[in-house]
Amino acid sequence: QIINNSQINADGNWGIISIGNNSSDGNNSSAIPQTVEINNSHLTTTDKNQSQILADTSSKAGAIIIKANDSTSITNNSSLKAVTSGDGEGGNIEIFTGSLSISDSSTLDTSTEGKDNAGNVSINARDSLTLQTKGSISSIATATSKGSAGTIEITAPKITLRSEAKIEVNSTNTVSTSKAGNITFSDNQYLKLDNASITAKNDGGNGGDITINTQNLLLRRKSEISTTAGSENTSGNGGKITINAENGFVIAVPSEDSDIIANAFGGNGGIININASRVFGLETRERLNKDQLEGIRNNKSSEISASSDIGDDGQVAIQTISVDPSQGLVQLPTDLVDLTGLIAQGCGSNNNNNVAKGQSAFVVTGRGGLPPNPDDALSAGTLSTDWVTRDTNKYSNNSEETKITQKREIDSSPLVEAVGMVRNADGDLVLTAQPVTARGFQSGLPSPVCNVAQREGK
Repeated sequence: QIINNSQINADGNWGIISIGNNSSDGNNSSAIPQTVEINNSHLTTTDKNQSQILADTSSKAGAIIIKANDSTSITNNSSLKAVTSGDGEGGNIEIFTGSLSISDSSTLDTSTEGKDNAGNVSINARDSLTLQTKGSISSIATATSKGSAGTIEITAPKITLRSEAKIEVNSTNTVSTSKAGNITFSDNQYLKLDNASITAKNDGGNGGDITINTQNLLLRRKSEISTTAGSENTSGNGGKITINAENGFVIAVPSEDSDIIANAFGGNGGIININASRVFGLETRERLNKDQLEGIRNNKSSEISASSDIGDDGQVAIQTISVDPSQGLVQLPTDLVDLTGLIAQGCGSNNNNNVAKGQSAFVVTGRGGLPPNPDDALSAGTLSTDWVTRDTNKYSNNSEETKITQKREIDSSPLVEAVGMVRNADGDLVLTAQPVTARGFQSGLPSPVCNVAQREGK
């Protein structure tokens, strides 16, 4: 059956039923299962009276295919089922949509109660997948069946499970050849579990595999990712959990009892591989006894475990970035240093008992010229100097117009060290071989400094 519509609302006891072979003996293997295909923009089930889209059969079940470009909403105890109770396999469910929401005890189900395996679930949501308030996606081989659970494959950038929502591939029978199904999450940027679970359990054999490819994984309030195996009467080895969050984080709250476990009863523990930038809030546990294994879901601690009650423990490998950012931090001292003790004291005067008491001053007068501040007047006693000129006609040897005709006379007088300096009539400074009598100049020091100097000199 193919249904094309822009919008479908399934209200009340409404359903589309596709039956492959519903004969009483279930032996008509030549019957061809049918497929329910729905193509529309929106698919919504809205009434609490169990709206259903079924491919239910006593032999091999048909398939359900939904192509809803914008959104698909399954709510109020509604269901999409491709199940079987006979000799055939369970049917498959495929959903292609923008966003998928499953809530209020509604379910996607490909279980089997018969002799063969359950069907598979494939979801490709362009925007998001949300399961809440006991909404579920399941592929189960029930206790009366002899088959194995199917697989669930989910592709969505944002996935949220909360309020007892669950995704499960469980084999609840105790047939030793039974196989648990697998669960795979692909191309996920954010996966959050809040009081929710993802399980690949097998009571009659080895646990299934759970593979999560995500940017960030967050576990809150008693959430669980587990692939346990075995039971009281049948042994089994724990399954494998792989979490790839290479550039992101795996986070749990230590006291909220969220767990990642691959435990086993009667066999060996499973394998847990986590690759992330950092893992927070989860404690790795080893060597758990039977009571600890049975109570791990209620011990008020968030843990990672791949243990066994009587077999060998499994393997837990957590790979994080090799550099811990906190290693570069330095603990600052709590007691501050008194910096006054690190300040050098000023030089004392000739009197050793006399120290600087705010009376010292350091003044730079310069070597003449303009005052440091343009608003200040020229201080007495300073010498002004002329600007340097470049008279090339007088001094340059490169000018063609200048010809030096005068020959310098060589002074043969002996050289004497200059010990004095005088100013001649032209105002030029002349070095002398004899000391000169100093002539007083007015000090360039400011008057307060002069007063201090006079007082100190007394």
